Amino acid sequence: MLSEALRSLGANLSTTVASTFTVLIGMFLLGLVIALGTWALSYSDYAKERLNINVYFCGEFSDAPCKSSQPATAQQIDAMRESVGAQVLLTTDYTLASSLTFYLPSHTPAEQMNERVRWANEPPPPQALFSQQMLYVCKQPCGYADGLRNRFAEAELLGNAAREHRGRVIERYSIYRVRGQVRPTLDPMYPIRTKASDRYVL
Repeated sequence: MLSEALRSLGANLSTTVASTFTVLIGMFLLGLVIALGTWALSYSDYAKERLNINVYFCGEFSDAPCKSSQPATAQQIDAMRESVGAQVLLTTDYTLASSLTFYLPSHTPAEQMNERVRWANEPPPPQALFSQQMLYVCKQPCGYADGLRNRFAEAELLGNAAREHRGRVIERYSIYRVRGQVRPTLDPMYPIRTKASDRYVL
């Protein structure tokens, strides 16, 4: 009886010790996770407080140097426009039409020939602009340059211009002189297409 009682006490003691150590290890790991999480949160708050964001504006109201190369490119294109006496610039690229409108020193109108619905809220350009010399500007490779003769009686490559950043060419542009409308220069606001998948043709 005594030996069995001792064996029973030993078994209970080992179970108790194992349970105690399991609880202690679990509490230690939980405390470690909480401590690490608290430290990470505190450090992120500290890093946010030390984070400074500097915004520099360039232009006529600031002495900060302009880093964009668009003005220089627009000056090249504007010089070509002036050499032929064009009163309007044409393109088939929405972003190019927007940037030319903004950056051209002469503020000559820049009109997108296609996707006219993008400009639905703008007043329509005077038709007299399209009865004289015009420039067509496109990003290389010019996907629609071969179709200029479909819309104009004259189409002549004047030259190229490059947009650079730190001596590296970012984009190249081709500039064409066009004149004499064979078809209306600008597409209708809502052109009729037989299939949405049809390739656009000038």
